[in-house]
Amino acid sequence: MESANPSMRMWRLVLFSLLLAALVFGIYAQTARHGFSVLDDDDYVVKNLRVQDGLTWPGFAWAMTTGAVANWHPLTWLSHMLDCQIFGMNVGYHHMVNVLFHAINSVLLFLVFRAMTGATERSLLLAALFAVHPLHVESVAWIAERKDVLSAFFWIAAMGGYVWYTRKPGVLRYLLVAGFFLLGLTAKPMVVTLPCVLLLLDYWPLGRFDVAESAPRGGKKQGKAALRSSPSMRFWRPILEKLPLFALSLASSVITFVVQQRGGAMRTLEALPPFQRLGNVFVAYLRYASKAVWPSNLAVYYPHLGAEMRWWSILAAALALLVVSALVWRGAREKRYLAVGWLWFLGTLVPVIGIVQVGSQSIADRYMYLPIVGLFVMAVWGAHDFAAWLRTRAKWLPAFGPVALGVAVVVAYAVCAFATTACWRDNIALFEQALRATSNNDFVHYNLGIALKRAGRNDEALTHFQEAVKLRNSYVAARIYIGLIYYEKNECEAAIKEYEQALQFAAGHPNHGDIENDLGVAYFSLGKMEEAASHYSKAVEIHPEDADAQYNLALTLQRLNRFDEALRHARDAVRISPRHAPARNLAESLEKEEATRRPAVAVPKLANADEYFKQGNALADSKKYAEAAAYYEEALKLNPDFSDARVNLGNAFAVQGRLREAAEQFRESARRQPNNSDAYLNLGHALTELGELAPAGDAYGKAAALNSRSIEAWIGLGFSLARQNKPDAARDPFLKALALEPGNARANEALKNIDSYLGKKR
Repeated sequence: MESANPSMRMWRLVLFSLLLAALVFGIYAQTARHGFSVLDDDDYVVKNLRVQDGLTWPGFAWAMTTGAVANWHPLTWLSHMLDCQIFGMNVGYHHMVNVLFHAINSVLLFLVFRAMTGATERSLLLAALFAVHPLHVESVAWIAERKDVLSAFFWIAAMGGYVWYTRKPGVLRYLLVAGFFLLGLTAKPMVVTLPCVLLLLDYWPLGRFDVAESAPRGGKKQGKAALRSSPSMRFWRPILEKLPLFALSLASSVITFVVQQRGGAMRTLEALPPFQRLGNVFVAYLRYASKAVWPSNLAVYYPHLGAEMRWWSILAAALALLVVSALVWRGAREKRYLAVGWLWFLGTLVPVIGIVQVGSQSIADRYMYLPIVGLFVMAVWGAHDFAAWLRTRAKWLPAFGPVALGVAVVVAYAVCAFATTACWRDNIALFEQALRATSNNDFVHYNLGIALKRAGRNDEALTHFQEAVKLRNSYVAARIYIGLIYYEKNECEAAIKEYEQALQFAAGHPNHGDIENDLGVAYFSLGKMEEAASHYSKAVEIHPEDADAQYNLALTLQRLNRFDEALRHARDAVRISPRHAPARNLAESLEKEEATRRPAVAVPKLANADEYFKQGNALADSKKYAEAAAYYEEALKLNPDFSDARVNLGNAFAVQGRLREAAEQFRESARRQPNNSDAYLNLGHALTELGELAPAGDAYGKAAALNSRSIEAWIGLGFSLARQNKPDAARDPFLKALALEPGNARANEALKNIDSYLGKKR
């Protein structure tokens, strides 16, 4: 019973809120001693230097624009940056921020439902179940799932703002709701279903669709203006006022779809056919509901059954959902909360239920963070009504019986959640639990292998990587680790064999370049420098901005006495990563060697610059490029504006691998003669070889602008744009090259590849 004393009511709310917070911290305080997880924590914090830099303007710009980890959630990135700004890499504090958000969410949920329904005890029980349910462990104990607790905070805050808005509608109050919703979307796009949930709340408990009533079911009056409105307007107004919110949902959904597709997180129809997706939808709903009631065999990853799903299990799940829905529909005539709770559960899971499959999991505990509230609504209000009905027929039942039962359920869930949280104490315990809870779980075997390897238990790690490969023969990442362990055991031949098997499945795989690099390392260790150089070259071709691959190739080329090429790649490694000390040392060493190797050319005195130029051309025709360069340099001493001599000097440097010097000559030639398209064209070639793709594109663009019939300029511009991952922009230069020469093989092949790429991405 509510106290008539406002002060007493306030103290009760404070006491209940502290109780909820105590429940949360009692379960999750242990995470202060936990470490980072190998699952996503590396991407979000451990190996993310932008995040570790804290809150900076460049970091803010990156957070607002990045699609890293196949998501657009800038507020989540900023929250991790703030953690690093305040706590550094002290992992315990990162965990406790998640715990604090979960505690706040539990208290807010209690206060919002109490404000909507006026039912303090039921709202408290609902919030207590939310606070302690074991399915929430993943969202709280996993640092990378900050997005769950953060987005839920703004979801619940938006609900609270909406209740306030319904009491006295106004623009500022509406904007508050929209603002909270927008912040939630920027924390995790799964909150796109909030407008639908607000419509459900309009139905119950707010009663805003009740055209025949003057007050909502929550018991609060709507005001004189609402009473004077027509029944039709009272029905349509809750729908119409959600349209701006639905527009935000649509925009977020489009952004998320594009980012996840580009990030490679979205499974194709070939990988997962429609029937398997639809089958998993029915089974997943049933599994979520069953785990909400009986949270056993919880795991950090549940593998998708795919083609292994039996038609009868799918049919049984679909029939079960149909029966429950029919019962809810029938009961909702008198008990509206049944429809609201059931539709809340079904609807909020739609973005992650697998119709559009992101990732390879069948279900995930973290996806139930907000959807489970719908089931709690059904359970708590249903139990209250059942207890009231039972007391009318069995008056001898004690009044405290329902309370005792509710407390018992909360305690049971809390004990289970405490034990589940303990499994997150380290990666090994987490994945060993997942293996006990699931079967044929190649993903967990792989990640347990990583955890064991980081702990120095290589033999055990090897066993799990091999098990992952048995379950999925094409598991490239697992094969890479197997090869790495063999390499570290000095079994290079076995490592090479494993890497070569991984190459069979590597086409288009994100780790393709890593495999080539690792093969190079293994061959280098065996002293097979030609084979090592071949694989390092492929690694650099796949990932030109990989400083380690550039350095490895430079070191191997040095051993092969290919000094000019070695210097070029060492310089590239330093350009990509200025802090790469081994690359910097190698480049300095090679530069000193180059100075001693460069022949001193005796240049006789000639009459004028033209004579030096002609002699330089003759030497270049004889492929004596060092001697030719010396003559061109003499010509330029006499005539610094001798453009042809400067361009030829740049060409002589380029042939010798002295690309930086070549680029400087081409750049100087273009500066002195801005209308010289050849200077810009050659500058583009040199910069492309140096890996400076954006400046190279600028140079090719200027060459094409000066000479629109230069096929080489258009092709160079096209390749530059394509290598900068701008396929749409790259099409036009290739089309212009083909307009000049329809049979040009390079342009035709490039355009074919681009159209194929875009066709897959669209």
